[in-house]
Amino acid sequence: MNVIAVATDPNLRSLYQQQVKALDVDCDVVSSLHELFETLKETPYNGLLIDLATLVKANPLEKSQCHELLRLFPTLRLRWDEATQQLLCLLYGSRTSEGMSLQVFIDDYCRPFTARRIRKHKRMKLHYNVLLSRDENFSEGAVERSTTLDISLGGCALITGQEWEVEEKIWLRFLEFEDQSTICARVCRWTPWGTEMRIPCIGVCFENLRKAQQEQISHPGKAIYEKNNPPG
Repeated sequence: MNVIAVATDPNLRSLYQQQVKALDVDCDVVSSLHELFETLKETPYNGLLIDLATLVKANPLEKSQCHELLRLFPTLRLRWDEATQQLLCLLYGSRTSEGMSLQVFIDDYCRPFTARRIRKHKRMKLHYNVLLSRDENFSEGAVERSTTLDISLGGCALITGQEWEVEEKIWLRFLEFEDQSTICARVCRWTPWGTEMRIPCIGVCFENLRKAQQEQISHPGKAIYEKNNPPG
C-alpha cells in the first residue's frame, strides 16, 4: 500500500513520512500541489495526505484542481501542533477531527481503497530521439541528445543526466517527427541520476504543439507509414 503526502515545509514532509512509515505503509512526499498532480499521473496511490498550510497558501487554480482531485481519493488534511507536539487530522468532507487519526485513516479508508492514478492524456511507451535544450536557439554546447520513455499529447518523459528545476522551460526537437518545429515545454518533475531503481529523467508538459505534431503523437503508426510511403 502506498500513500503520498504534500507539504511545502521540508521538516513537515519528513515528519509526515516518518509517521506513516511507522505504520508500516509506504509514503512518497512532494513539495507542492503541482508536483502532487504530476506524480499522481504516474504512480497509483491508496490515499492522499495534504498539509493544511500548503493548501491554504496555494493559488486559486491549484486549490480548484486540488478540490476536484480530493473527490477521487481518500484524503486527510494534516496540521502539526507545535504546542502539543501532536498531529491534527481532518478527513476531507468532515467538519471535525474527533475520532480521526492517521492510523484510522490508513486502516479504515486507505486499505479498502484500490490504488489509482489520474490520467489527462493517454500515455504511450514510444521511444523518439529528441534534442533538448535550455536555449531556444539550440546553441552549441546547450543541446543534450535524449530519448523519450513515453509520450502523450500533454507531454513526455525524457532520459537526461542533467540537473533540472521544476517549472524550468526547455525546448525540444523530435527527430522522427515530419514537422520538426521546435516545441516549448515545461519541466513538471525531475528524477535525478542515482535515485534508487529509477531511470534519470524529466517529465515535461508541452506548451505548444502544431497540428501535424499532435497527429504524429496521436497516431504514430499512421504517421510513420505515410512518411515511409509517400503518395505517388
